[in-house]
Amino acid sequence: MSRSFADMTNAALEYLKEMAAATRNNPDVSATYEKLSILFAEKLWHQLTVTILDVLSSSYGGDNSSGTASTSIYNYNVLELYERIVLACDTKVNPLSLARIASLVAFSLSTVRGNNGTTTSSTPADTITTTTSTTSTNISGIVKGRKVIQHVLEKPTVRLGSAPTLFLQSKLVLLVLLALQEITSCFGPHVSVMAVSRFVRP
Repeated sequence: MSRSFADMTNAALEYLKEMAAATRNNPDVSATYEKLSILFAEKLWHQLTVTILDVLSSSYGGDNSSGTASTSIYNYNVLELYERIVLACDTKVNPLSLARIASLVAFSLSTVRGNNGTTTSSTPADTITTTTSTTSTNISGIVKGRKVIQHVLEKPTVRLGSAPTLFLQSKLVLLVLLALQEITSCFGPHVSVMAVSRFVRP
């Protein structure tokens, strides 16, 4: 049974209140959650969208590298922020902005920031380690990211239009190529595109 907009709004506001309290040790992050709560409560959808895009485009996320350590995207639970806040008001958000948000969430899920510039895993297929960067590709994150984008494309209540749809479809292709690149770098060039496709399918 689907929840009403009022129920989703109440749940979103409660989540933001909880996160603002839980992040008191990081004043910048706590203040951002409080700001999101005010914008959501007052139904200022454009300002809410801009703030969320700013969070997702902060350091280590998106194309904007101006974020500081305290405001880094890694101080936020990106998937929860998307599922509990963005999806609660996705019909109120500009379609192209929604597409950008979904894309930023998807690609942030595909990378993991290591403590010393590397990320290790006992399961190479889950996380590919790169020693020349502060991030590594998380294959399971690519799968989650793909589902985020696919959900927006297939959600009946969201009417994206041609431009946002093409944008998201191109991002899906990039995610598959990213998976192919990283799996190949780990297991060698014999890994086929078909194998990668089976791995990242919903």
